[in-house]
Amino acid sequence: MGEKDAILISKELKKNYGKLVAVDGVSLEIQPGQCVGLLGPNGAGKSTFIGMVYGATPRSGGELSVFGLDPQTNSRDIKKRVGVVTQEDCLDEAMTVQENMSMFARFSGVPSHEIERRVRKLLEFMAL
Repeated sequence: MGEKDAILISKELKKNYGKLVAVDGVSLEIQPGQCVGLLGPNGAGKSTFIGMVYGATPRSGGELSVFGLDPQTNSRDIKKRVGVVTQEDCLDEAMTVQENMSMFARFSGVPSHEIERRVRKLLEFMAL
């Protein structure tokens, strides 16, 4: 398999927050069927890298392609095909269950006109 088949390609990917370098020149290619984990201490840039892949964090430099798409301009299409599992619960305790579900529906690209109906249906299913 070559570059054209790759699920993800990053070349010299960089992210800076002012003078802070969060991601410094990451080059990686992931092919179909591969399972990849990002390991490193707190502050190593793992979450920032995932944010760039998912289209939530703009890159400062380098190239990034996910399913042949640029996350900065095609994040909605990428989010339909990519899942992220966080290490910790990421529910907002200041929000209701319904509000949390609605927020994650928006993050996942559910059309806004369908969110309320889907959330209501799931809440009924879970008897909440």
